[in-house]
Amino acid sequence: MSARLGPIAGLLTAILLAAGCASTSGLSTQATLKNADALAAEKSLAGTAASGAAWPASDWWRFFSDSQLDQLMDEALADSPTLKIAAARARKALAFADTARSSLYPRVDADLEITRERFSGKGEVPPPLAGSWSTLHQLQATLNWELDFWGKNRAAYESALGQARATAVDAYAARLALSTNVARAYVQLQRAYLQLDVAQATLSEREQIYALTRDRNAAGIDSRLELKQAESALPATREQIAQLQETIQLTRNQLAA
Repeated sequence: MSARLGPIAGLLTAILLAAGCASTSGLSTQATLKNADALAAEKSLAGTAASGAAWPASDWWRFFSDSQLDQLMDEALADSPTLKIAAARARKALAFADTARSSLYPRVDADLEITRERFSGKGEVPPPLAGSWSTLHQLQATLNWELDFWGKNRAAYESALGQARATAVDAYAARLALSTNVARAYVQLQRAYLQLDVAQATLSEREQIYALTRDRNAAGIDSRLELKQAESALPATREQIAQLQETIQLTRNQLAA
């Protein structure tokens, strides 16, 4: 990954700053827990139909206009064995549904046979046919139509169609899950980079404070206690930087997997 921060970094910065000053002291819940017997699920779900608008776009992440994220998504979606298997299942189920659908309509079978025959020049065949070639074309066509009086074929088709739709949803859900995981890891990586920048800036500031306090202690201005306090803040900040660097490496490995 060439650049550390993309366009999404501005949003992350705002989130980090807001998190630092947010307070939960005034929050409380007004909700009450109802008994399960008081809930009428059949009424709540009555007339509810699946909405196509409930599904996000297949390339929803392009909303962020982040070229790095786009590249990561393209590579992950193209090389995923899970998505390839899900797509193959969807194609197979759709082909089965097409086969079941064909049983609802008349079927025409045609067979064309072409035969080449040479008449003997020495035989009972008189000229000018003797010694010549003859081509025979034979076309056979049959019409088959199974009348579905009891709805067996229709039921089989609807079952196959439902299965095809289910596998298509599974394939889309697998794609959505993978893209969500990649985006989540990418955001975590960007956040870790921002936190690392803050930690490194904090360490630099605390090192300057320690150096100044050391000089002031040597000059007899600051006490030994003040020097110890300035020094004690350094190890924790260095440990935080090491942890963030480890998090960054692990997340990069996760994105590269």
